[in-house]
Amino acid sequence: MEIGSREWELDLQVRRLKHEIKQKTANYEQLKEDKKRAEESKNEVHILINSLKDNIPNSWDEAVTNLNKIKHILKNSTNPESKVDRTARIFLLKSEIKKLEQKNEKFQFCVDMLEQKTKEINSIEFKNEHLKLTLENLEDEKQEALNKYKAFEKQKEILLNKCGKMLTDSNRLREEINIMKEKVEKQNNLIQELKLQKEKQNKSKIIKHNKMS
Repeated sequence: MEIGSREWELDLQVRRLKHEIKQKTANYEQLKEDKKRAEESKNEVHILINSLKDNIPNSWDEAVTNLNKIKHILKNSTNPESKVDRTARIFLLKSEIKKLEQKNEKFQFCVDMLEQKTKEINSIEFKNEHLKLTLENLEDEKQEALNKYKAFEKQKEILLNKCGKMLTDSNRLREEINIMKEKVEKQNNLIQELKLQKEKQNKSKIIKHNKMS
């Protein structure tokens, strides 16, 4: 009974271990898929950053210098030109200022976008590192689980062999007991037969004695 209970317990542990291995294998495959998607996202971010870099004005310092010069001219202009000419020149200068300010806004947007994407890249790198460590831990846990499973299988085999030997010994003992029972029964029968013979002899002696008397 104890051996059967132990075997059942080992079977239960083996089934649990197989389920655990299956679950961890599924988690491992999911983590590999997440890592693959993270790498694809990282590549997309790099492509976007390179595109943003191409859109940044090449002569930004010169543009800022020109903008400051234009602002200075508009603020301190004392050129005795006609009102119409000066108005036209101011309109053109304001138009140029507006263009430069638009470029400035675009540049600032690019800077903000680059900072944001840099943060995203750092976050992705951190997640990738975490995924790598998680995968390594899962590999270790999977190997440990496999080793436990093999140990349980070996222990189960040993117990099954012991059970087989005990059953063989039990059958042999049962046969020996049956043989002993048969011998005892024969001896009992012989004893009964001898008792009957002795009783007959005693009766015969009594009868002879009575006749002689």
